[in-house]
Amino acid sequence: MPFYEIVYETGRASVAEYANDDEARSAAGEQDRRAREGQSAGPQGGPAERVARIYKYDQHPNEYNPENTASAEVLTKELGELVKAMKDKNGIVNIDQLAIEVRGLSHPMVLKEHAHDSQFKMKESGVLTLEGGEK
Repeated sequence: MPFYEIVYETGRASVAEYANDDEARSAAGEQDRRAREGQSAGPQGGPAERVARIYKYDQHPNEYNPENTASAEVLTKELGELVKAMKDKNGIVNIDQLAIEVRGLSHPMVLKEHAHDSQFKMKESGVLTLEGGEK
């Protein structure tokens, strides 16, 4: 079954597994309807939130690169960019900080550029709309 990352207007997100796109769209649509009507989010309480985007994944997006591997070409490029970004005005790089950043290369999540972007590195297989269809 596919997984869906529901991103709310606030930028918060959650991942859920649904049988198909229609089921995901229905659940997200209900959440959106509750928010527009000022209702609670459901049994967990708290206000419902409007849905901004729905990203679809063929597998859970947290399963990005479970082998913790990269091609030498990609790793060489990434390391070069990290060193350039981390060097201070004297050209010095803190090795402990660099090690932390290198470890982060295989982490499944990213810092979002925009509030409604996906929080995962894995490429989505589609983006759904509440009205039906894909973007």
